[in-house]
Amino acid sequence: EPFFFRFTLSGRMGAPDRLFSDPGSHQWGEVWGMALYLPFVNGAEARDAVVMHEDSQAVCFWAGRMMPYGKLRSLPPFMEWFKPGRDKADQKVIAARVKIMLFFGAVSAVDSTKFRLTDDILDDLMDKQVAHAEFKRFEGGSWRRTAKLDADFKKWNLACHEQYDQNCELSGRLPEPLVEGGTRYVQFSRLKYGSNKSSADYAVGDAAKLGVTGDGYGSFTGDKANRTLLVKVKAFIIAEATLDAAQRAKDPLQCAGCEVLVSRLPSDLYSEASNRAFAASALRSKLPRDLTALRQSELKKKPHKLEVSFVTAGGGAGSSSGSWTGKTPDEALCIEAHAPLPHVCVVPMNGDHFKVFDWRSDFGGRVE
Repeated sequence: EPFFFRFTLSGRMGAPDRLFSDPGSHQWGEVWGMALYLPFVNGAEARDAVVMHEDSQAVCFWAGRMMPYGKLRSLPPFMEWFKPGRDKADQKVIAARVKIMLFFGAVSAVDSTKFRLTDDILDDLMDKQVAHAEFKRFEGGSWRRTAKLDADFKKWNLACHEQYDQNCELSGRLPEPLVEGGTRYVQFSRLKYGSNKSSADYAVGDAAKLGVTGDGYGSFTGDKANRTLLVKVKAFIIAEATLDAAQRAKDPLQCAGCEVLVSRLPSDLYSEASNRAFAASALRSKLPRDLTALRQSELKKKPHKLEVSFVTAGGGAGSSSGSWTGKTPDEALCIEAHAPLPHVCVVPMNGDHFKVFDWRSDFGGRVE
């Protein structure tokens, strides 16, 4: 939930005249704000996907209109709660995951185009001689005054971290590393993935539901690039090169992300010897109620019948053009002397009499 706040800031409430060459120019009136937490999720910082004008920390609005060049160089002072030496080092990253939206009324501190602010509200907020009328926070369905907006904000910021930031905890280091494609991986037998408030535990040997987006599956699943697979967990891996010397010896190991090595299930349809790695964030569930329907769906793909015909014209072996022509089961095959033998077309059919497109012995897309 966003952190909603508002405050009234005026440069005329007891401030000396020398601060204001243009009387009234520093009348900010009531400012409304909304803070958003952009968590670390799926192995990446969500804030990196949000590009702000000149690294501004806020999106500004004047009388309901967005100001494309309005900017704040930093968060308001009551949001700058992290103090080196007092707070934990990793909390600096948590505090940096906040962006805000500020809504101004028809204030005069804007240029004629209403595209940018002409004064610095941060300077006025930090100026001890500029009076702050009051701060309010929206909570429980209503606005309430607060004298400790900074403490309220810090509490909200840390609660967002507990609820939404997702990390990996790997444990049960396996003795043998995995070497694949010239890359050396450290292997673990257990994974705890998620936030501090909500996480899931997986172990080697678990059956799990895996969410797949593209990643080559479109080549043998028809139009379905997005789907779920039933898999068996073989190991949790992380590239050794991404770890420093201290991390390589840790067990358990805290990390931003890792990969899960899996084989497809059911094993009587897919070869357990064929493994493939996916980001740990692709794991969806291991609850039996989530796996039962998926298992039944996979079993329906089991071929019940093979239709075989001899290809005598059209595409060659391995062709996907669909232009093959074949002899019917009742028609005799005649081959002229010295003519090459024809190819054989095999079409697997499932129990519902549909062609099986994604029944494969391995991840390589080969029918055996």
